[in-house]
Amino acid sequence: GSGMSPLFSIIQHRQKQQQKNGKLPPCILFFEGKNESAYPLLLDKLINFHKSGIITDLVTTFWGDTPKKVHLQDKMKEKAAKIWDLWMDVRTPFYYCGPLRKIPEELKEILLQVIINEGWMAREEAMAVNNRHDFNFIQNV
Repeated sequence: GSGMSPLFSIIQHRQKQQQKNGKLPPCILFFEGKNESAYPLLLDKLINFHKSGIITDLVTTFWGDTPKKVHLQDKMKEKAAKIWDLWMDVRTPFYYCGPLRKIPEELKEILLQVIINEGWMAREEAMAVNNRHDFNFIQNV
């Protein structure tokens, strides 16, 4: 029920690349769930992937654990400088797994705002930067 299953094949592919080449392009993974206690095994795996360098940066959000709901979009805005650093490498992909609704468009818009604000770029320039990257949106039903 976490929506991460489709991304594990991508993470495993990165793991094999790391074993083969030693170096990987950057990768930031945002994970959102209701309660941290609902995902102990998954979080252990993600933390280990992060410690081993397969995932460059790991950001988790649990909206049910706080009085004020904090969502993925909020964490992305908080991590704007880190996203900017990783996003400037054209090899950095963006993966989202969860309900599609309007979220993919919101996430792309947040990335666009990060580029505009952190990179001091015009909207058109920021769109060109965004378009150089691979976006993958997987619906979690």
